[in-house]
Amino acid sequence: MIFRATEQWFMNIDKDGLRQKLMKNLDNVKFYPAGGEERMRSMIGLRPDWCLSRQRFWGTPVTILYCKKCGKPQIDHTLFDFIKARAMEEGSDFWFTDPVEKLMPAGYHCECGGTEFRKETDILDVWLDSGVSWAAVLKDRGITFPADVYSEGSDQHRGWFQSSYIPSYTLEGTAPFKTILTHGMVLDQQGRPMHKSLGNSVDPEDVVNKYGADILRLWVAFSDYQGDVRISDEILGGPIDTYRKLRNTVRYALGNLSDYDPQQHKVAGKDLAEMDRYMLGRLNELIQEVHAGYAEFNFRRAMRAITDYCILDLSSFMLDASKDRLYTLGASSPARRSAQTALAEIAVTLLQLMAPVLSFTAEEAWQELRKTALGRELPQSIFLSNMPTNASLIPDVKLEEKWNKIRSVRETVQKTLEEARQKGIIGSGLEAKVIFKTSDPAMKAFLEETKALWPEIAIVSAVEVQDGTEPLCIVAEHAAGVKCARCWQWKEDVGSDDKHADICARCASVLAKEGIVVEEGETVSA
Repeated sequence: MIFRATEQWFMNIDKDGLRQKLMKNLDNVKFYPAGGEERMRSMIGLRPDWCLSRQRFWGTPVTILYCKKCGKPQIDHTLFDFIKARAMEEGSDFWFTDPVEKLMPAGYHCECGGTEFRKETDILDVWLDSGVSWAAVLKDRGITFPADVYSEGSDQHRGWFQSSYIPSYTLEGTAPFKTILTHGMVLDQQGRPMHKSLGNSVDPEDVVNKYGADILRLWVAFSDYQGDVRISDEILGGPIDTYRKLRNTVRYALGNLSDYDPQQHKVAGKDLAEMDRYMLGRLNELIQEVHAGYAEFNFRRAMRAITDYCILDLSSFMLDASKDRLYTLGASSPARRSAQTALAEIAVTLLQLMAPVLSFTAEEAWQELRKTALGRELPQSIFLSNMPTNASLIPDVKLEEKWNKIRSVRETVQKTLEEARQKGIIGSGLEAKVIFKTSDPAMKAFLEETKALWPEIAIVSAVEVQDGTEPLCIVAEHAAGVKCARCWQWKEDVGSDDKHADICARCASVLAKEGIVVEEGETVSA
């Protein structure tokens, strides 16, 4: 093979200090990951001049005419304006099809007086075609320039990012992007590149048809896209399980808001139950964390925060502990309306926070909300709503410390209940009476202060606080009394109301207030 040097068109990267200006201007561009800045700076510093011409039969032509008399390339702006006007009206194919006489305005001649010309047959480097896409996409359409983000694989620090940056800085004095975000490649389960010949390709359309688009989007969000990522049915199992939990949490929340009308039932922040105020404080923290994740394109951070809130704060705590007041208290009881008020704000906010990733699920749930009184004032689409910046209640430090401590103790209570269940002392938690024993005066004061909350928080029937010999010892025994047919708690006052032989006094009072009459022989349930 013999390599032969031929004449080409080049861009001089060092002319008028361009190379140094390009490297310096990178200070104004944000890079994700941060290492991309040094990578691109180094590549610009070492790159050769840009060979702009290619020897191909068709492409974007190098629109240069050469004088046959003196051989000089024609760089007259009158000539360029003529060629540009034709290109904007007809496209560029005329350069290849028309005779040279039609490629110039009438009467055109070279500085030397020559009137015969030959046209350049080379085309422009296709990287220049893609490199000036910012002009067609943004500037010609009147869209904000520079672009907020350019995103491509990390190999494009040498390719498209540079071929876009150099023309933009040369012509406009700025980069065509404010931010560069790079990602790795998608590999198969064994970490091999995907090729048709290997038969290991995963078609995104197949994944969408099998699992739904949001599963694929969630997999992307949870991936560390800064490096290469793997995909397979087995790997998708994690996002599928997480998605199911998120969807069930949203579904449960919406199911408990069907009779909630904010115009009639909304409880003022100061009147909310402590747990609800605490949860709205936690919601505010979630909003800040999700915003921080999205701001730095860390989708995993954002979705992990949403997932943890749904699973740990909602499903495992608030929704679980609020079942009694949501299901067994009167429909319009202050405690139930308090829970619904908090749950309504949480549901709407969660959908807005997850919408950038779980777009279809969020929109589906949003449309269900719009069918209720709660959705009366919601925009037609979730994507027409504003992303929340704060919850209605900002975190109360003392309240948060108190409830974090409650949740810490609750974990120990749950372990104790599970041990009692395994020993056959109880079946469900509602069969239990929990006894707190402590030798710590501060802990005893804390438990006495929160004693009325513990049956709801721990989902048990009774709680007692006693002096003990350890900082904290928790004992579970079977609760006294009989199981209430309505709330399923074990109470000693079951049957105390002559009209309701199988329910507790609290449930009998609720039925009386709600005007519910139970005929003899009927069963009462929550």
